[in-house]
Order: sequence, then C-alpha cells, then structure tokens
Amino acid sequence: MQPPGSTGTRIPARQKLLIQISVLLRGAIPKIIPNPHLEEERQLRIR
Repeated sequence: MQPPGSTGTRIPARQKLLIQISVLLRGAIPKIIPNPHLEEERQLRIR
C-alpha cells in the first residue's frame, strides 16, 4: 500500500508535463505550419 500523499503528487506532475508539452506544441506548430489566420490576428493585434 502506498501512502495517500504519493498518488496525489504524481497526478499534478503529469498535468504540468502535459501543459508544458501543449504550450511547446502551440509555439512550435505555427513555425512549422504557418497559419494565415494566426498571422492576420498578429497583425491586427500589433495595429
């Protein structure tokens, strides 16, 4: 039997990794596959 605290610490760690991976993918995908809609949004925000 594992202490109840050990299982609680593993899940947030996995969620943090998933969040970091998703953020990295969001930042990398536009570089690999340029999206015209994203470019338009960036230009509108700059203006």
